[in-house]
Amino acid sequence: MSLPAKRRGMSVARFALPIATWAQLAVACLFLAGVWQTAFAAAETRQDILVISSYHTGLPWTDGQVAGLRDGFANASPPVELHIEFLDTKRTPPSPAYLAQAARLFDGKYRQNKPALIVAQDDDALDFALLLRKPGQLFHGIPLVFSGVAGERAASLKTESDITGVFDDADISSNIALLRRLIPGLERVVFIHDQSRTGLAQARGAAMLARENSDLAFEFLSDRPAPSIQHRLTQLDTKSGVILLTFNRDSENRTLTHAEASQLWAAASAAPVLAKEDGMVVPGILGGQVVSSHRQGFQAATLAQRILAGENPATIPPAGGQTEAIFEYPTLVRFGIDEQNLPSGAEIRNKPQSLRQTHPREFWLSTALIGSLGLIVILLISLTRRSHRAQLALARSERNYREILAATNEAIIIQAADGSLIEANESFCRLYGYSTDEAHQLSIGDLSSNTPPYTQADAARCLEQALERGVHIFEWHARHKNGHLFWVEVALRTAEIGGEFRLVAAVRDIEERKQAESALRASEERYRLLLRHSPVGIVHFDLDLKITYANDRFSDILHAQRDRMIGLNLNLVRDQSPIPACRKATTGMPGYYEGEYQSTLSGHTTWVSFRTAPAINSRGAVIGGIGIVEDISARIAAEKAVLRLNEDLEQRVEERTNALLKANADIQAAMKQLAQSERLAALGNLVAGVAHELNTPLGNANTVASTLRDRIKELGASIDSAKLTKNGLQRFMTDSSDAAALIERNIERAAELINSFKQVAVDQTSIRRRRFDLAQAMEEMLSTLRPRIKRTAHRVQVDIPAGIMLDSYPGPLEQIVSNLVLNSLTHAFGDQPNGKIHLAAHCAGEQVIIEYRDNGRGMDETEASRAFDPFFTTRLGTGGSGLGLYITRNLASDVLGGSIELETARGSGTHFTLRLPLIAPFALSEPDSDSTDRQ
Repeated sequence: MSLPAKRRGMSVARFALPIATWAQLAVACLFLAGVWQTAFAAAETRQDILVISSYHTGLPWTDGQVAGLRDGFANASPPVELHIEFLDTKRTPPSPAYLAQAARLFDGKYRQNKPALIVAQDDDALDFALLLRKPGQLFHGIPLVFSGVAGERAASLKTESDITGVFDDADISSNIALLRRLIPGLERVVFIHDQSRTGLAQARGAAMLARENSDLAFEFLSDRPAPSIQHRLTQLDTKSGVILLTFNRDSENRTLTHAEASQLWAAASAAPVLAKEDGMVVPGILGGQVVSSHRQGFQAATLAQRILAGENPATIPPAGGQTEAIFEYPTLVRFGIDEQNLPSGAEIRNKPQSLRQTHPREFWLSTALIGSLGLIVILLISLTRRSHRAQLALARSERNYREILAATNEAIIIQAADGSLIEANESFCRLYGYSTDEAHQLSIGDLSSNTPPYTQADAARCLEQALERGVHIFEWHARHKNGHLFWVEVALRTAEIGGEFRLVAAVRDIEERKQAESALRASEERYRLLLRHSPVGIVHFDLDLKITYANDRFSDILHAQRDRMIGLNLNLVRDQSPIPACRKATTGMPGYYEGEYQSTLSGHTTWVSFRTAPAINSRGAVIGGIGIVEDISARIAAEKAVLRLNEDLEQRVEERTNALLKANADIQAAMKQLAQSERLAALGNLVAGVAHELNTPLGNANTVASTLRDRIKELGASIDSAKLTKNGLQRFMTDSSDAAALIERNIERAAELINSFKQVAVDQTSIRRRRFDLAQAMEEMLSTLRPRIKRTAHRVQVDIPAGIMLDSYPGPLEQIVSNLVLNSLTHAFGDQPNGKIHLAAHCAGEQVIIEYRDNGRGMDETEASRAFDPFFTTRLGTGGSGLGLYITRNLASDVLGGSIELETARGSGTHFTLRLPLIAPFALSEPDSDSTDRQ
């Protein structure tokens, strides 16, 4: 398809360009390609920066830092993208649970896309970032830049790697110097701060300046409700100044921004208020050398770009926050401060500009016109103004005079030369309780206690002194309308009012101050008496170790006059042994010395205990040391006497111990002999019981054998007489079979008894170790006691499950249970017809617990306490030896490696608990297991 001719020609002309032009186009294309490539490369190398802010948006300090950070990165190359996270710790305290939850949130957001650098704004954010940079944590190894952090953390931050930043320490020293410059005769500096970490750190920094400003009184307002702080600020005088530190939360957890807090303090303070941050400078705040939050953010961005450019953070030292001089013009006017006294280059905000500055052309035209008209007007009204000038001045003076009287907080009275009251303001009426009309009828006597030196005549003398000096300040005991007496301070001065001579008295209520002074004097007197008459010696010394105070007891201990000690330099005393303890106190640490000391003044030597502690003034500075001295000569002498006595006692104890050992050996031999006798007696009873048991089956077998022998004789006779019948033979065979079975059963029963007797006998006599079933061993033991039990109506109930296997000594165990059963039969049941014995056992881990109970008469507390003692028995002289339970306990502990316990009460039976290991301990002379098994 062809184009129209005109358009076709244009198209051809468009491409028909010179070669140079084509070359230029090629270069341009290459340039644009390079630009695009650079842009794409920049987009690809864009770096992410994580910003962790401690607080929240809307807080001027935080917003200023963020804005400064953005401005600092505005022209960064390659560009950066800020990811800003707010911890909101002003409104939510950073508890461990809260920080852990925030860490989990960060992990979810940044685990896959970690930032190239972290910026932490203020202390809470820095702490959180350091937590996440620990080894193994989310941001380990990522560089960190901080801002808004107190300079006192500089030392601790040196231990961290890849970190730098900007400290925000307020220039408190410069602000104190500024107050001195703006307030002649400055006496007091009041600091306002909260209990946050930042507020406390700044307060500590301010307190450290107290020593170099020793002529100023430092006062710290903190940990109070905001109204309480306001009330204190209203009480400041013209010789005071206020410096604002960080304050965002009062003691009632009321949260305030810097601006809100500044507005509260500015509205209440009667003295100029300086701030430490630009966000605190609001209307009513004078200003000061302030830290700029915007500059903090900008400096942090500058340091971050150096790190992103490849510079090592370790080579970039942290920077200090820069301050600017900013002031509020209306506040300068309020306090009458001349701009000439401000630092050079200071910024003055809200200063009204003149019309000449805003509209110079219009100003000069208007001035010319007004000047022309003014000349005419001046001529017309000059005479009128002259006539009214005096009246206006008089009215203005009267108005000012009334306004001053009404506005002042002090009670003001105006008196004539004779002392009569002419005028009194509302503060006076409130102070004394009178109405305005009543006040004009009063005399000085009506307002005084009228007791010397506070009578009407005394007041007249004060008036005379004011007339002579022009000013006279004195304290006065005043009387309220209701008769209540209180203290006031009166500043009396002469003045000319309305062309007449007058005396003006400014009265201030000082009752609280007088009460405080009285309490202070009483307290000082009490402390003086306590120190003077303390039972211990007390000495105070300054930083140069010169004694400034010593009480009577201290001089008594050293046998020296107290007056001679005052001013004595401890560095020059002969005996230097306690002096290191004094030097330790002057460094802020306690010290101690104990030993002999020779007094330099008296030469007396005594044993002393000397404890020292630092003496600290109200500003927390060490100003010397305090020592407490005790005379311990008597104690040392007593200790030496006790030592000699102990040596004598040790010798006597050794002699008596040897005698007791010999006597004990004799007793042990006797006890072993008695124990052996007891065992033999028990064995005799055992043998007698077994013999009785054997008599029955052996007698039965003997009877059956005799009957069988007679039947055999009868069978033989029948055979001899040929009278043997089939029926007779069958009867013989039946009887023989029955007799054989009966003989067999009785012999088997005898064999069982003999086997049990053999087992018990072997175990009790040889104390052989073997593995046995507890239930079987107890059954065999009880079978030997059944003959004796059968002769009574008593019952024995056994509740021991089969399968409890012990590797132990069955003989001693059976003897223990046998002793317990015999004790119940002999002692517990007595005349009781139907006694009951219950024997039970169960396993508990590696132990078996055997419980033995009877329902006999029991024991009282005295008997129970001596039950296991040797030779103690309740049947002395009637068959009791007193060794049964003693042997039982020895067997349980010494042989079986266990223990036995007794619980009993009179009328409630006895309860023995035997605890034994399943595997008994091996004796020193234990036979080998092979020989034991063979037996």
